Amino acid sequence: MAEFEAVFGDSDKARTSTNKLRHLQQGTRSAIVYTSEFRQLACDVNWGEATLIDQFRCGLHDDVQDLLLTLADLSSFSEAITQAIQCDNRLFERRQEKKITSSAQLWNSWPTTLPLVPQTTPVARPASFGPTPM
Repeated sequence: MAEFEAVFGDSDKARTSTNKLRHLQQGTRSAIVYTSEFRQLACDVNWGEATLIDQFRCGLHDDVQDLLLTLADLSSFSEAITQAIQCDNRLFERRQEKKITSSAQLWNSWPTTLPLVPQTTPVARPASFGPTPM
């Protein structure tokens, strides 16, 4: 296995993981998916808790970062992850609530009766004009 790693593996795994961690972003993914990838990469670096927390928070979506500002600072990477996931989940729930509310408002504002289409009366044609259409 060691020989296989030496031939086909990453010769500088720590540096590769460090670069990936510095550029890792949550993006449109959930915080859980982001956390999973972050933890995998963090296994290969030799960073302290404070550095991991700081880099983890920097990669989170802006909404999650904003919500985390309202919470107390943490000393544990595990606690930071738990808080970030809770914030992300709550933001997701809130977005879903807004969608339901806006859909209900749209439905309630929909007209309950259809407007009547004005009936046009046929124009009388003179008898000398030709045959009367059906």
